[in-house]
Parts: sequence; C-alpha cells; structure tokens
Amino acid sequence: MAEEVFKLQLATDEAFTNIVEHAYGGQAPHDHVELLCWSEGGFFIIELHDHGRGFDPSQIPPHLPLNLDNPQIGGLGLHFMRQIMDDLQYSFDPTHGNVLKMRKNLPHATSSG
Repeated sequence: MAEEVFKLQLATDEAFTNIVEHAYGGQAPHDHVELLCWSEGGFFIIELHDHGRGFDPSQIPPHLPLNLDNPQIGGLGLHFMRQIMDDLQYSFDPTHGNVLKMRKNLPHATSSG
C-alpha cells in the first residue's frame, strides 16, 4: 500500500508542477488550485482545478529522454502521470478553467458514497 500511496503522491505532485509551469508560466497561481480526492467503484480519483492558461495533456506526445546517460531535466511529469495512473481526463472551459481528473484502479478502495 505504501508504494501505491507514493505513486499517487508523485502523480499529484507532477500534475501540480505542470499547472504552475504551464498554466501560470512558472509563477505562483494568482488564485487557487483546488484538489479533490475520493474513491469510487474500486478507483481512487484525484481532480485538480485551476484558472490558468489552458493546457491539454492529450496533445503532448509521450516523451522519453533521448540520452539516458545524461537526461534532460524536466519534461517527464506527464510521462510519469500516464504510467502511474490508469486514466487521465482533461477539460478546459474559459469560465470554469482547467480540470485534470486522474483515476487509479485500487481494488481495495471503497466508495465514499
């Protein structure tokens, strides 16, 4: 279970880092980033909401370092998120902002009803 928790924390950290870097240009968010977590039907679900620039991760191809002996720093967050989580869904609305929903199958997760 500790490994699963670590992976969920890593995916969430990478998602938040991407929000700061891409939606807010590396600056602290000027409003807030909302984080919601719950379990439902055997899945643990993490949602992040922000009002920065739109960023659609589905438009970014999988990225692996070209040189494993001297890898470039950065650029692997989305790759980690895709590998760790079972499903990533993204939506953007100019009024409601960005929503990233990540789902991880955890058979022992129970519904939060």
